[in-house]
Amino acid sequence: AGINVSGYGDDVDKLISFNTSLPRPKLQKGDGNILVRVLTVSLAPGDCRVMSGKTSLVQGPPSMPYIPGGDLCGIVVDVHEDEQTFKVGDCVVAMFDTAGPRGAL
Repeated sequence: AGINVSGYGDDVDKLISFNTSLPRPKLQKGDGNILVRVLTVSLAPGDCRVMSGKTSLVQGPPSMPYIPGGDLCGIVVDVHEDEQTFKVGDCVVAMFDTAGPRGAL
């Protein structure tokens, strides 16, 4: 499940919708590919600025609709066979360190 943001504005209730039909992501080979069941996620001030559209020239979403949030805690539920650091059942916290929303909700 996840929250989708469908446009820009200040009224969050009109911008977001709850989606329960998101497909389970498939893990790709590469560094650090794990699947985390998110237990808690935050909407940071930067997420709110992106949703408002006030920073769209420098910090817009990759495409609409998008899933906001990048600060999370959760439990690892799957790891790629090449992953050496994490294992299923590990508790993790994470934040995205790249510009722009990437989605954790």
